[in-house]
Amino acid sequence: MEFITHTQRGTDPVSAEVGLFRHYDRQDWDQLVAITESNFVDNPAFQSRYNNRWIYSREESLRYYLQWHHRVVETCPDLFLSWVDGEKLVGFYSIMRQPDPENSYPKYKVALAAIDPDYRALKGQNMMQAWLFHNTPDREWTTVNSPQLTNTPGLKNNIRSGKNFVAIEV
Repeated sequence: MEFITHTQRGTDPVSAEVGLFRHYDRQDWDQLVAITESNFVDNPAFQSRYNNRWIYSREESLRYYLQWHHRVVETCPDLFLSWVDGEKLVGFYSIMRQPDPENSYPKYKVALAAIDPDYRALKGQNMMQAWLFHNTPDREWTTVNSPQLTNTPGLKNNIRSGKNFVAIEV
């Protein structure tokens, strides 16, 4: 499902209910890999062709998700959030900034987001996105959210946060 929403930089500061939201730091990498493995690669409740072992090996699946991280870190580091509680990385949220030839402002394509299961009750996914939207260098952009139909939490988050539904592909 695709949600496309015109967005402007937030004016109200956003903070984590527990811990701290901040920009990604290289020291987060090992914990980022671990949370990626547990939320995407090795999570039987997460349905994706990229973790379907009939199609992709575990190593190929991990490489796919880590490539998203590399792309964001290398091209849009200001749009990669780490949620930390003490020394522990408990969540992340990443966005790819893409030029939009039809507009004077860019597109923000939501890349990946995950939260440690012990922190999910805090509803941090929308808060992480709001923090990034408050701390972006751009004044306005088009947000593109494209959760898979099997990603029920992602679909619910987009609906709860008032994103504009525009298309569905099956």
